Amino acid sequence: MGIKVRVDGDLRQAMTAKAAAMRRGAERAVGDETKAIAKDIRHRAPVGDSSRGRRGKPPIVESVEATSNGLDGSARVKARHVNIIEHGTKNRPARPIVRPAAETSRRRFPKRLANEIREAIE
Repeated sequence: MGIKVRVDGDLRQAMTAKAAAMRRGAERAVGDETKAIAKDIRHRAPVGDSSRGRRGKPPIVESVEATSNGLDGSARVKARHVNIIEHGTKNRPARPIVRPAAETSRRRFPKRLANEIREAIE
């Protein structure tokens, strides 16, 4: 003998629709945040300063690519000597570009995600 508890009918359909809408909202939030991170990195990146790297080449950020696929996203920096730019060396001070963008995203993304999900289910 047992008792079965079940959500059925219209409520079940409504919950399924809300779950799909929430996922779409979350995917939008991930895509938007990934683009915002790339923009933050580009904004902070040295474009070609007067300090020269090895063999006279300035440490220039060539590109920042933002990609998102569903609930995953990434921003990748393509630059000569990106670790030197980010962390510095004994003779060159650090000029972080990725870490500050990540810290900004940690504060910004939860609000963005909550807003997108809230809009999706209303």
